[in-house]
Amino acid sequence: RWRCFLLLITVGGFFGAYTFSVKGGVFCNAQTANIVLFGMALGNMDWSRAAYLLIPISSYFIGTMVSEYLALKIKKYRKLRWDTILIGIEIITVIILGLLPSSVPDQVFQVTINFVCAMQFNTFRQAEKVGMATTFVTNHIRQTGSFFVRWLRKRHEKKYLNRSLRHLCMILCFIAGAIFSTVLCAYFKDRAIWGALIFLVILQGDLLYADLVKENDSAVIAYGGRGGRGNRAFATPFNPAPDISEHGEPGEERIVKVELKMIADVGLVGLPSVGKSTILSQVSRANPKIAAY
Repeated sequence: RWRCFLLLITVGGFFGAYTFSVKGGVFCNAQTANIVLFGMALGNMDWSRAAYLLIPISSYFIGTMVSEYLALKIKKYRKLRWDTILIGIEIITVIILGLLPSSVPDQVFQVTINFVCAMQFNTFRQAEKVGMATTFVTNHIRQTGSFFVRWLRKRHEKKYLNRSLRHLCMILCFIAGAIFSTVLCAYFKDRAIWGALIFLVILQGDLLYADLVKENDSAVIAYGGRGGRGNRAFATPFNPAPDISEHGEPGEERIVKVELKMIADVGLVGLPSVGKSTILSQVSRANPKIAAY
């Protein structure tokens, strides 16, 4: 769902501001800035600073590989998908980091948050078949401008404007997460990381709901548009059957991946009235309706 990605990138902005503000002045949500700082350290022959920056960079790299391996290995555990499991791991990690005393070295936080952010970025890649990074905004800035220009060229193609606005929303949520984190860090220092739990818990609730719906349960995945009023709404004593009406508003459009749950191990296929239901009633406890159709 689109809202999931907005929550994820808000967390990405939150983590970046948190580690830069109170955990060693490095960015743990993405590595572009850290790579630049690493190159500057090498240029200045500041070997200790370069080695220091290698810690978050290496952690991010390892986190990407681990998430790629686990996503293939654990596509689903019982009813829970890997996406849901990962957010649960992220919640537990944030709680533990918030409980650690201030005397714990910053590198512990850097390594852990980098590792988690890498797994998040590598796991959540597309929102409705649109590539969406959830820990940095470089690509979102490019896509916002690119799709906006396409819309200016083809005003009738609303999909370009919609995509541009979606990427813009991702940027704004990232900024909002950074602002929220900076304010919390000013008051709560190390414990400010617990602020990310607000977004992660909401996200976990959405993912669990999607995973754990039971038989005959229903879930709204796209809302229909408001219906237009018919000619009855415009009837008057002087015009009881007006020839006017309103168009309805368009509903939501989503691309949904549906996974079929198998409810049987064996199936009988055959022509009508050849005894399929009779066989089932004799060799199993099933009670099919048998009739001469």
